[in-house]
Amino acid sequence: LASAIRTPAATKAAGKGMRLLLIAAGPKLAKAAASPGADQSSYNFISTALTQSMEAALSTGNITVMENVSEGCARMCVQLKDSSQTKAILTSVAMPSLHRCR
Repeated sequence: LASAIRTPAATKAAGKGMRLLLIAAGPKLAKAAASPGADQSSYNFISTALTQSMEAALSTGNITVMENVSEGCARMCVQLKDSSQTKAILTSVAMPSLHRCR
C-alpha cells in the first residue's frame, strides 16, 4: 500500500477501505466456502488473500493501517463456520506479524 500510495493520508484511507471491504465480504465468502459442493480450496484462497492483505498493511509501517487491516481480517475469519479452518486462517494471518517481531 505505502509504495503504491505515497501520501500518508491516502494510505490511511486505503487501510480503512480494506477494513470495510473485509468486513462486508466476510459473510458472503463464509457462506460460499461452507456451501454444499464448495471446493475445499476456497479456504486456501481466503487464507492467502487475508495473509497478503496483512503483509501489505505491515509494509506501510503505519499503525492505523495495520490495525484496520488486522481487524478486518479477524472479523472476516470469525464469520467462517468451520472452526478448524478459522483457527488455521487466523494463524496464517498472524504469521507476517510474528515474522516481523523476530
